[in-house]
Amino acid sequence: MSVTGFFPPPDEFFAMIEPIESLEDIQRRRIFLRRWRSWAHVHFEMGGEVALFLSSAGLGVTIAFLFHETTYSDIQSLSGIVTTLSRVCALVGTYLILMGFLIIARIPWLEHSVGFDKLVALHRKLGPPTVVLILLHVLLVILGYSIVDSRSYISEFWNLITNYDWMLPALIAAIGIVVIGFSSAAQVRRRLRYEVWWTFHLYSYFVVALAFMHQILTGSLFIFQPLAKAWWIALYANTFVAMVLWRFILPVSRSFRHRLVIDRVEIEGPQVISVYIKGRSLKKLRARGGNFFEWRFLAHRIWSQAHPYSLSASPTDNFLRITVKNLGDHSLALASLVPGTRVVAEGPYGTLVAHRATGKKILLIAGGVGITPLRAMIEDFSSESQVDLIYRVERSEELVFVSELDAIAEGGHIHVHYLVGSPEEFPMSPEDLERLIPHIGECDIFVCGPPELERVVHDSVTALGISRAKYHHEAFAFHAG
Repeated sequence: MSVTGFFPPPDEFFAMIEPIESLEDIQRRRIFLRRWRSWAHVHFEMGGEVALFLSSAGLGVTIAFLFHETTYSDIQSLSGIVTTLSRVCALVGTYLILMGFLIIARIPWLEHSVGFDKLVALHRKLGPPTVVLILLHVLLVILGYSIVDSRSYISEFWNLITNYDWMLPALIAAIGIVVIGFSSAAQVRRRLRYEVWWTFHLYSYFVVALAFMHQILTGSLFIFQPLAKAWWIALYANTFVAMVLWRFILPVSRSFRHRLVIDRVEIEGPQVISVYIKGRSLKKLRARGGNFFEWRFLAHRIWSQAHPYSLSASPTDNFLRITVKNLGDHSLALASLVPGTRVVAEGPYGTLVAHRATGKKILLIAGGVGITPLRAMIEDFSSESQVDLIYRVERSEELVFVSELDAIAEGGHIHVHYLVGSPEEFPMSPEDLERLIPHIGECDIFVCGPPELERVVHDSVTALGISRAKYHHEAFAFHAG
């Protein structure tokens, strides 16, 4: 996308630091600020494309270093070809691991441009090829060396482990990557509690660090090419700094600066609670209704775990509220939080926010506890907007925030449609949606709920011919409790 006409020319920058002497000077500054915001917005929205270009270019540089080091003698024998392929697998596999870490490093401009759920989905897609490449590297390097040394495969494996520096830590790292990759497979993850899965992934940082010295000290590419070695160290360092800065230093400093603590816990319904977090100057967090945070509650047994929960009310300068359904040990433990417990919040994240709407007619569709981010964002729409909320649950006792939603609806521009019953009773088909919301073709549609609901609504919206630009959703499983 061209930014010609958006980026303010240099002379305008210098003009902005001159003294204000007239109303014309004030007007010029206003025009400058509008143009600057427009330019920044273009770059902000292009974050995904910029990240894709940089990551692709980085992979190209990495492979170019390998090809520069590879000679004809390296590929004129079977052992040389096998060993060269093993190096390719190692480099590309490790590069994908580092990119996977950066994708989930919570880099603000990337997260807000692409969306947390899409980044997590991409992170997961990188898992299988990474595991395959690392496994191929291990198998091919043993095969290549066994051909050169005229040894059996098992004998060569033992020789590498016992006689080569840093080979044992590298093997442990490879095994760890395979185990972590296996735990992330959809069929396996569905059987694991979130806490177990999270613990597995916490060790991934340690596992990758184990392989670093093996690469730097024994990899021929890095031994004979100082520039390639510097490049590889820079990749690791950049990833480490991004993870520490955005996932540790910034959240901890913000949380203590804003003095986040538990104020109270309230029961909303069967297995559903709201947690009120108080603090000071919370508007400086720039959170919006629909955003979510990664929450870490510094209480016994759960202090080491961070979980994503959406805001369930529009944030104020003194309070944030999340609403959580009991889906595991962590969410169950929140019910026993005591006032004054310290809280560390990482965020805000999420693109399911009111300002994404392209018009004044809005349709919000919530399923179950997916109401939480939509409840928070509903107040961010202006009184000029026409807002409809479809709230579907299977049993009436699953409804939460009914009194709050009814009170908000008294303003006149918001209409709440409660659908209590099975998916068969309310299939959310194109005909169903048109019957409920006759003007649906003019609406921006925001959806949050179980994956099955989102898929059905997406298919119905597509069948109705509604523009993709008017359809907004985030994967419920990534940020709802």
